[in-house]
Amino acid sequence: IFMFSGWPNVLQKNYPLSYLGLPLLLWSAFRFGRRGAMTAAFAMSAIAIWGTLQGYGPFATESSNDALILLQGFMAVVTLTSLVFAGVLAERQRDAEALRASLREKEVLLKEVHHRVKNNLQVISSLLSLQSDVSPNDEAARMFRDSQSRIHSMALVHEALYASPDVAQIDMRRYVQRLAEVVQAAYGAGHIE
Repeated sequence: IFMFSGWPNVLQKNYPLSYLGLPLLLWSAFRFGRRGAMTAAFAMSAIAIWGTLQGYGPFATESSNDALILLQGFMAVVTLTSLVFAGVLAERQRDAEALRASLREKEVLLKEVHHRVKNNLQVISSLLSLQSDVSPNDEAARMFRDSQSRIHSMALVHEALYASPDVAQIDMRRYVQRLAEVVQAAYGAGHIE
């Protein structure tokens, strides 16, 4: 309205201020997408046609036919610019959403891998426990229990990664507490802080 209504009087001199509407169209494309860009372009076009036919704005000439042809070229440029901008933004948002979905899927798969590794380590730990129970030699039984403790500590890492909301980090405090409990139970150690 400011550009094509003749208000204030400074615009009646037909200064070339027509592209001041482009940031508004780009903002509407950014904020509301393609529908917003088209609605804003339609509103701007309607106001521009009315103002140009009244003899206001940068495209007003003595011939209304020439003025409308100039205005049509201008509106084509700014409308296409805002629609291309809206299309690029929509594509970028789709790509970002696809990337987020892929990341969520990979995190679920990685958690499943940690869970399976933990379960496999538990099977190995159970086999070592059975072997230490039937071992005739005390030294061999101790070595089996040591190996079982080491495997259990590795399983604790995978269990912590499986339970963690972020697969790149674990709660170190909780892990160390659990590890201390395992060491205490395996070796009959005293109180551990």
